[in-house]
Formats: sequence, structure tokens, C-alpha cells
Amino acid sequence: MGLVNGALQIGQGALLSYQSALQIIGNNIANGGTDGYVRQTPLLTALRGVALPEGLMPGGGVALTALQRNMDEAVESRLRAAIGDEKMNLAGRQALTQLEALYNELGDQGLSGLINDFFAAFQAVQNTPADLPTRGIAISAGQTLADQLHQTRSDLLGMYDQLNQQIQTLTGRANDLAGQVADLNREIVRSESGNPGAAAALRDQRDGVLKKLAEVIDIHTIETPQGAVNVYVGNQPLVQLTESRGLTTAIRTGTYGSTVDIRFADTHESLAITTGQIVGLTTVRDVHLVGQIQQIDTLATALIEQVNRLHSQGQGLDILTDLTGSYTVGDPAAALNSNAAGLPFDPVNGTFKLTVGQVTKDPATGKDVMTDEQEYVIPVSLMGLGADMSLQDLVGYINANVSDVTASVTADNRLRLQASSGYGFAFSEDTSGGLAALGVNVFFTGHNAGDIGVESNLATHPGRLAAGLSDAEGDGSNAGRIAALATMAVPGLGNMSIPGHWQASVAQLASSSAAAQYASEATHGVAQSLQAQRESVSGVNIDEEAVNLMRYQRSFQAAARYVSIVDELVNEMLSMVK
Repeated sequence: MGLVNGALQIGQGALLSYQSALQIIGNNIANGGTDGYVRQTPLLTALRGVALPEGLMPGGGVALTALQRNMDEAVESRLRAAIGDEKMNLAGRQALTQLEALYNELGDQGLSGLINDFFAAFQAVQNTPADLPTRGIAISAGQTLADQLHQTRSDLLGMYDQLNQQIQTLTGRANDLAGQVADLNREIVRSESGNPGAAAALRDQRDGVLKKLAEVIDIHTIETPQGAVNVYVGNQPLVQLTESRGLTTAIRTGTYGSTVDIRFADTHESLAITTGQIVGLTTVRDVHLVGQIQQIDTLATALIEQVNRLHSQGQGLDILTDLTGSYTVGDPAAALNSNAAGLPFDPVNGTFKLTVGQVTKDPATGKDVMTDEQEYVIPVSLMGLGADMSLQDLVGYINANVSDVTASVTADNRLRLQASSGYGFAFSEDTSGGLAALGVNVFFTGHNAGDIGVESNLATHPGRLAAGLSDAEGDGSNAGRIAALATMAVPGLGNMSIPGHWQASVAQLASSSAAAQYASEATHGVAQSLQAQRESVSGVNIDEEAVNLMRYQRSFQAAARYVSIVDELVNEMLSMVK
């Protein structure tokens, strides 16, 4: 009877083993469309059996001894890294596309078009300098350009803040995911304690969380013997066993406002991350976006300086009798080119001419003109060899040497010039840049795209537009000089013209956006390739599972038939005994 019992045990073991194997295959088939599911394989092992009467030991049947998750950890690690690269480049590409859209270069209000309109308007003034509406159009074109420069810079700063908010949101998401990994570690260790393979579903869930975390920041993992996964960012641990250090953000003050950085929550150390969405956004923020803000500031600064240098030396239809500079001097006693003076544009050693004359009516036109003119050469001594000229020195020199014009320092430290009653004044041949530096007789105010504007008196007095180099009504030569800036190389712009510099900036941004698109497509291809490798190992192939289903079904049926035959043999033996 021992041999009969052994045969029944073999059959029973086979039935139970193949039943369990069928259940595992069924679970694979059921999860064929589940994202992140790792295919499981039943491991069947032949058992040792008792000896036959002949002394042979054919075996004791079969048993399901293990449940294998088909996972290649090397491929999984490479896939997480590829996902981080893909998401980094995708985030950068999307942000650069948004940045390009801010410029609206294909529309009528793009900066390129407005810059060209501005210089074209001065060309029109050169052709018809006596026409006040034409002068008004030039002033309006300047104001429109200034407004657009200001608005574009404001939009760039708004995008800077928006990227900061996105980085904060992503940091919070990464912090939650790290906490989920720690919680899953705890559940997996508890489930698998003394019961290996019991936490397959939890491991699948943890792998999915790690992929999501890799989208935000680059990580690498090390599995412990207990089944937990330690997560590292660079050389620093983020998750150790069942505890997460946590992630947070810190705000530091920069040139363009508050800047958000990602830190460890426990020590506030910076993270050494090289891929992931946060890196993509910080690269656009700190490299491309800051670069564009600097470019537009450089453009506006050059525009202000170059136009003002020419405008300040010209004359308009209206005679100047009372004029206050636009720029405040920090210390009126300091040299005009010193940091203490704080002027946005540094003057150099040189001179300018101040012409003073009596204001009378031209009998032919009825317009005010200057007669009995007296020309004074005003030195701006900035040689760096001694006491360089300050605003107070300049005021003192004018008051001591120029008749019928009084110079003074205003309460807010600006230069003011007032002609005596019945007199007026004009400027010319400024080799020092001092007039433009002090904001005297200028077209633009401000020092960069953040505060650029048109001198307030011009909008209401277009006759003050300094279109000529004399007070002659038909003189538009100075307007022509300003219009010529459209093609003139500017040293501060890398010897490019003002329009050329902006076009180069736009082209550089377009090139960066195209490179980001190429990188995004390339890293997407790598991630897809690794995903295919992962699926070949871990994914469910329905055709293969169908074959396994049939194989285990046939084995189960054969085991059932075997048990039935043994049962018949037992009955025959019992009938023989009776």
C-alpha cells in the first residue's frame, strides 16, 4: 500500500502544482494590458521519491517551489535614466517654445518690426523736418518701441516666476514620490518576511513610482537583502529603507528676483541633479531665459545710449530755455564717471558746445529764432589724473564762464539749465557723451528695457525733437544720423547694428529651441528602445502565455488521469483482498 500511497501523492502534488501554475499564467494574461506589470513565471521542481521494490528511485513528482519576477535590473536602471533624459529635454523644449512665443516675431508687434519702424520714422523726419505730424509719428514710434521693450522684459520676468512655480510643484511631487517609495519598502519587507515572492504586486507598484521619480530628478537605486530599495541622488541618499529625507525648495534673491532651488528637507543641502524635468526647467530659466533678459537689456541700453548721444547734440524747432536732465547723480561732488556718481552711461574726457542767443521772431515765418549767438566750449575733464569733473564742478564752470544761462543742481541731484529772460540755448559737438549721460536734451529715458521710455516733454512738444544740427526749419540732418543707426555697427553690441543684434538674439533662441527639439526626439527614441528591451524581458506576450496555458492545462489533465488510474488500481487491489 505504501507504493500506492506514493503514487497518489505524486498525482496530488502534480494537480496542485499545475493548478497553481495555471493561476499564475491566468494572472499574467489578466495583466497583459497593465502598465508596469512584471511577468511572473512559476518555477516547478522535480521531487525525490521513495525507492521502488526493484531498488530504483524514479522521483516523487513535482512541486511549485518559487515564483519568479522576470526583471532585468540593469535594463530597468538604464530605462529610468533614459526617462530622466527624455523628460528633461521635453521640459526644456516646451519652455523654449513658450519663450519663442513671447517674442511674436511673425506678428506686426514683434520687436524687429518696431525697431525698423522707429528708424524709418526718423528717416521720414529727415525728409520733412518741418512737418510736426511726421515728428509726432517718430516720437510715437519711439514710445511704442519702448513700451514693447518694457513689456517683453516684463513677460520674460513673468516666465521666470512661472518656471520657479513649476520647479516648486515638481519638487513637491518628487517629495511625495520619495515618501511613497519609503512606505512601499516597509510593506514589501513586511510581506516578504518568511514568505519570498509574496509582494510581487507591491514591487511592481514601487517600480512604477521609481520611474515617476526618475522623470523629475535623476536617481539610482540599490536593493537590500530584505527587499527594500535605497534611493540615491548623486552620492546622497534620499530614501533609506523605510525613511525618506524629504525634498523642499529654498528661495534665494538674484538679479531678476527670487530664484527657487531644490534642497534636501532635513539638511537643506543642494541636490546634485543632472537630468529630469527640474533640470530641464532650471536650464531654461538660468541659461536661456536669463540670457534673453540680458540680451534685451543690452539692446535697450545700446538704443538709449546711441540715440541720446546724437539727439542731445541736435536742435529742434522749439528753442530751449529751461531744461532739466533725466538722470540723477548719486553724489554731485563725485567724478561724473565714478561709481559714486552712479550714472547709467559713463561720460569720457572731452567737450561739448553750448550756444546761447537772444530769442526773436523771424519776420518771414513768425517763428522764434536765436540771434546774436555766442558759442561756449564746455570741458568735461575726466582724464583720471587728478580731480575729475563732478556735477558741481560742471555747474560751477558754466556759471563762471557762460553768460545768460544759469546752471544748478536740483533737489534730486539733476542738472538744470535756465536761460535768462529773452534768451535761449542749444547744444552741439559733444565728444564727451556728458549730455547724454546726464540726460540733457535726450530722446529716451531709462537705462535698460525695464525702465526705457521717451522723454516726457517730447510727446507734448514735438517741435523739441532734435532733428537738425541747426535751428533752420528745413534741417533734418540729425534725424538722418539717428536713422543711420539702423545699419551702423555698435561696439557695445559686438559691432552689430541695433536691428542686427536683436535678429541675432532671436536666431540664437530659435537655434536653441531646434537643438532642444532634436535632443527631445533623440532621447525619446532611446527611452522607447529601452522600453522595448524591458518589455521583451518583463512584458506579457499573450501568444507565449497561451502556449504555457495549454501546456499546464495538458499537464493538469494528465495528472488527473493518472490519479484516476491509480484509484482504479486501488479498487482492484481491495476487491482481490475481499
